Amino acid sequence: LVVLSILVGITVPNIAGIIRDNKKSIIMDDASRLIDNAKVRVSVNEAEYLPQSSGWECTILRLSTLDRNDDFKEGPNDGVYDPNESFVLVKNTGTEFKYYVRLVEIKGDKKYGIDFADSVDVEKRDKRVFDTDVELNSIGDTSYVEGNFNNRYKAGGTVINCSGIKDVK
Repeated sequence: LVVLSILVGITVPNIAGIIRDNKKSIIMDDASRLIDNAKVRVSVNEAEYLPQSSGWECTILRLSTLDRNDDFKEGPNDGVYDPNESFVLVKNTGTEFKYYVRLVEIKGDKKYGIDFADSVDVEKRDKRVFDTDVELNSIGDTSYVEGNFNNRYKAGGTVINCSGIKDVK
């Protein structure tokens, strides 16, 4: 009995850690697919979505716009991805397009996901971008504008400022 209890004491925390890491991995996969969806949308609908084609530097493509097939309804923690709080930001640096993602899963009063991360960190599967308590900004159906975006979102500690934002809902 003692040997069995020792084995159970060692095994249960390891299984819990594996399950937790698997959930983080699923969110990273979903974030990567969301970025891929944004890249396709920008390349296919360049005139509508491309930053600076109409004088703005950044475009926000919300999950409600990017999720055409309901692929992002349910998160790995049995919650739902918030269609307004989750988005991909496309920024035109003048020489290239940079992609940033925010993916928020809500389950009851808990919020999980990626608060805001560079696509490179998501591709590297950098687990540090995963957040167990994402702060909601309550934008909802209103538009993101410079005032409620700039200095709020940081990717890897770097503030992402946009001189103009087009919010695609």
